[in-house]
Amino acid sequence: MQLDRPLLVVTPTVDGDVLMALARADASFTGRGLHQVIGRYSAEGVRRALERLVSQGIVNASVAGPSKLYRLNRQHVAAPHVVALAGIAGDFCARLRDRIAAWQIPPAYAALFGSAVTGQMRPDSDIDVFAVRPETIAMDDHGWVRQLEELAHDGTLWTGNDLRILEMSEADARMGAKGNDPVIADIRDQGIVLAGPTEYLAARAAKAPRGAG
Repeated sequence: MQLDRPLLVVTPTVDGDVLMALARADASFTGRGLHQVIGRYSAEGVRRALERLVSQGIVNASVAGPSKLYRLNRQHVAAPHVVALAGIAGDFCARLRDRIAAWQIPPAYAALFGSAVTGQMRPDSDIDVFAVRPETIAMDDHGWVRQLEELAHDGTLWTGNDLRILEMSEADARMGAKGNDPVIADIRDQGIVLAGPTEYLAARAAKAPRGAG
């Protein structure tokens, strides 16, 4: 699935993107304005989708001067399901956080990064999770490895996309942060924190390595 376009799970048409945009903003839009928000399809295609959805009652239309304004009908019996689908990315992050919070060996830091965060997913895109192993835990520690494997397995089932885990020790994460490694910089600047301090990577970049001075 594509976390940035979750209604593709149920419909591959412009209607899904229209519903997603309306569900994520409790506001009214002109057809042209909604087309700009969606950023794909033609303006005419978006307008036709809106009229189809108005005929189903899930979208309300009102006249404002020379324009029509469209808004999700949140009283419609289908509206809660549309809103829930539109919010799947948040639900997925919450599920990841809950699972990681239940680990017997907590990571020093964990974050979601890559296309799942930047809105560039394809249906076959991997989902990337960064996990920092505490300094006191060996790389081959059975409990630590098992946690990573279970998260990769279950995360794949949750979305249909391969969940890949980029694991680093605290020393390697610190070195990458100080050296401005492009992957670490991407995680620092755009990643969604799942565990650990929000400014973990920024702090590692500023911290002098042991023995320095």
